[in-house]
Amino acid sequence: AARRPMAAPKAVAAAAAGASGDDFLLDDAWDAADEAADGTDGAAGGIAPSLELSVLGTTTGLTAHLAIEHLAPSGDLGEKVVYVSAAAGGVGVLASQLFKLRNASKVIGSAGSDAKVELLRSKYGIEAFNYKRTPVAEALGALAPEGVDIFFDNVGGATLDQALLHMRKYGTIITC
Repeated sequence: AARRPMAAPKAVAAAAAGASGDDFLLDDAWDAADEAADGTDGAAGGIAPSLELSVLGTTTGLTAHLAIEHLAPSGDLGEKVVYVSAAAGGVGVLASQLFKLRNASKVIGSAGSDAKVELLRSKYGIEAFNYKRTPVAEALGALAPEGVDIFFDNVGGATLDQALLHMRKYGTIITC
């Protein structure tokens, strides 16, 4: 049997959060990895290299998982509001889903196109906005009027500057 790599396995994340995770990208990746296992001796035991280096592996998977595991408040996030910049990117889409699995009350994501915003909303249940059409400060003011508890920053610059103005007291900022 192929061994699964050490990067945010859906079953472990879902069990820890008490959620099913059926509609998550991680679920799709595990299914593809299971189907792709053909007896080759890849670094992750038969998992396609593209998956090893992305959602299941050392770049996007570990970045999102370890950042949240070690830097976000532990356990169930309950009433916490989370904002993830570049939420449709490789790390952002995984971070958004992991925050949802940890039961954040609201996960907000920004993306640079209407198509990405629609994907985040329809497939992943993220309250998303197009930062090219709506400034971050305006969107966060509307989507999180009481402020943001956790900011997972994939961008920096002006996005960080505007998000800082909407952080709750003692909020957590994770920079990627």
